[in-house]
Amino acid sequence: MATPVSPSPEVHLRGMDNLFLHIELPPRLMTVSTLWTFDKPLSIVLALQQLERMAELFPRFRQIPVERNSIFHTARWQFVENWSVSNHIEMATLEEPTHQCLQEFVSRKISIPFDPEKPLWLLYIINGLPNGGSACFWKAHHCMADGQGYVRALLACTSGSNELDEMIEEAKKKYIEDFRRVPDCKDVPILRHLPPHYQKKTQPWVIQLFATLTLILTMMVGYILVLLRNAKLAACMLAPTHWRRDFLYEGPHVFTKTIAWSEDVSMADIAVVRKAFSGTLNDVMCAVITRCVKSYLDECPKGRQDKELWMLIPKSLRAPDDRRFQNVVSGSFVYFPMEDMSTKSLVRSIRQQMQIFKIDFIPYLLYILGSIFLVLPALVPSWIISFQVTKIHGVFTNVPGPRKAIKFAGQEIKDYRVMPPQNSKGSIGMGLVSYNNKVALAILGDESAAYPGAVNEVCRRFKPTFDQMLAEAHQALEAKSKKLHEN
Repeated sequence: MATPVSPSPEVHLRGMDNLFLHIELPPRLMTVSTLWTFDKPLSIVLALQQLERMAELFPRFRQIPVERNSIFHTARWQFVENWSVSNHIEMATLEEPTHQCLQEFVSRKISIPFDPEKPLWLLYIINGLPNGGSACFWKAHHCMADGQGYVRALLACTSGSNELDEMIEEAKKKYIEDFRRVPDCKDVPILRHLPPHYQKKTQPWVIQLFATLTLILTMMVGYILVLLRNAKLAACMLAPTHWRRDFLYEGPHVFTKTIAWSEDVSMADIAVVRKAFSGTLNDVMCAVITRCVKSYLDECPKGRQDKELWMLIPKSLRAPDDRRFQNVVSGSFVYFPMEDMSTKSLVRSIRQQMQIFKIDFIPYLLYILGSIFLVLPALVPSWIISFQVTKIHGVFTNVPGPRKAIKFAGQEIKDYRVMPPQNSKGSIGMGLVSYNNKVALAILGDESAAYPGAVNEVCRRFKPTFDQMLAEAHQALEAKSKKLHEN
């Protein structure tokens, strides 16, 4: 059962929460969004009841930020008088029962700013989908919470309200088991190459000694790589001549946006690719996305101009059982090669980047520095942040959703998509979500004539690009199996 968040009326926004209010611009709204689709129409009565429960569990959904423009303190949360959940639901019916019509509808709605006199969230219940289906398009301001906070809130109004708690308990249990587990020779790179009869005779204290030395050496090398990587990032971020060229266009930042999403890929197929090329789910998905972006840019009239895909990846700083409904998140930049290379080489390159990202201290440092917004919000002008994030191509976030199908308002959620906000003009906000043993990509971007159909094209290429990688994985595993049998 979801645990209620204790109401804290009229408190000031924390540093990272206020940051998202501070950097928002009319053409670059700090709005996070989720799209659910259903096979049947939703009951508005049940939807209202479940949203009421969500607002009871998470009081922030009944508050607004006031006193936003002070240079001496951050904005302050204040409860809205005579609040009603019905003020946050809008009903709509598509003009035509098509995927394109649904896509155009949510693209229009994501471009509309929130009413500052109401809590900063809305739910659109959309009817008229093919075969009598319906959809929910939910959007909220990033100043309220981070991705994990919103996942917990949304699950609280579905049949999956217990699943996140179960996942947290499993993660804590696994952490304890891994901490207590005694290593064997197969876990230590130096010892795993010993003949089997020597491995059996190796004393536990010897294994522990070599495991500790290996860990120390690995951490030392890792932090050296972190420092080298951060030196490159600092040089690129501070250099006035270093700019991305792809996805930028002339003229002002456009207000019209496009949202698109890909077909699903199965977790079982991803596991095959991971086994063949030795990568995590994130490594494999980042490789697929990099290839999709590269292939689109290669075919553009302007051609691809950048050699690397620079992305901002948010990093949650929450403990597994952290239930706070706020932004406990930071992030750092990564860069993936957009060059012609084998799948194995691409996944290995991305894996190295992601391993460095995991042990990087910069996200923690940035989170601490974010506390300055609690003291003096005007100390860091928003144009400085905008200058930095304009240099990268986009944002990539991975949201772990329920592992089984869940229900909202009595109907099973068929498809689940998430979209983070853009970081700058011409950038793309990419959200990867796992749900019901499937993974899908959704993207928010500008509707620009310089890069026509960019968001749609990248999403359209996602499944075929993965299928090609999957075919390569099957071939690699078959070749490896054949080689083992020959030996």
